This record gives sequence, C-alpha cells and structure tokens, in this order.
Amino acid sequence: MIKSFDYSKEKALEEIEALDLGVKGIEKTYEKLRANLEEEYSSVAVGSVVKKVIEYVREQKPYLASLINKPDELNSEIESVMQQSLIKNAKLEIEKTNLSFLKDFHAEFESLNNTQAS
Repeated sequence: MIKSFDYSKEKALEEIEALDLGVKGIEKTYEKLRANLEEEYSSVAVGSVVKKVIEYVREQKPYLASLINKPDELNSEIESVMQQSLIKNAKLEIEKTNLSFLKDFHAEFESLNNTQAS
C-alpha cells in the first residue's frame, strides 16, 4: 500500500522541528559523553601510564641498570614507554566514544523514525 504525501506546510514544519530537536539532543548527549570521557581519561591515563612504566622497568631491569650512568638515555627510554602507553589508551578511548555515540545516534534516529511513522 502506498501512503499519500498529503502533508500540509504546518505538518512538514512540525516534523522538521522534531528532527532539529532530535539532532540537538544527540549533540548534547555527544558533548556530555565527550566531557565525561575527557574527565575520566585524565585520571585513568595517569595511573595506567605509571603502571606500564613500572612493568616495563621490571622487565628491563638489567638493561636499565646499564643505563644508570647514562641519564639521558634512561630518560629517553622512560618517555618512549609513556608516550606509547598514552597513545594506545587514547586510541581505545576514542573508539569507545565513537561506538557509544553511534549507538546513541542510532537509538535517537530510530526514535525519530518511529515518531514520523506514527
């Protein structure tokens, strides 16, 4: 069965307004998630990096012992491990945020679709 396209201008404007509100809701949700993620990441990342550095130091103890008299090389090694850990954590958190945003966007889009279908 084909539905007719007898939309009044008012009805079309109402639907456009509903879509705009839905998009604004999605944007607000995204911004909240992003802010929460940034706050959480800042505290989690520090602990994670420290843990990784400690693990790495334990694994590399003999090598690091040889660097005792070479402080520049030792600092370089520590910075390298910290950077690698931060990059890995940042990529994971970005992926989590993207998945969460897509899930919320899909749910909101379905909700708007259901509203229009009614």
